[in-house]
Amino acid sequence: MAAGSANPDLAAIAWGLGAYKFRRYKSADGNTTTPVLRLSPGVDIERVTAIVDGIWQARDMINTPANDMGPAELEAAT
Repeated sequence: MAAGSANPDLAAIAWGLGAYKFRRYKSADGNTTTPVLRLSPGVDIERVTAIVDGIWQARDMINTPANDMGPAELEAAT
């Protein structure tokens, strides 16, 4: 985390959104690395995680082609 960040929650959210990758059609080849963020004290991790997870889910739905994301799949995704 950058020293002196005015809002560490927003910095953590920005980092989480930057780590997004659309992986629906990728096979697990064992070559994946998971980025790790060390949070500043006082960061509301539950709030940050909920925001980032929600945006990642929306991005996954947007990036999925229509033939794989019809009305039934949209209903199941919520």
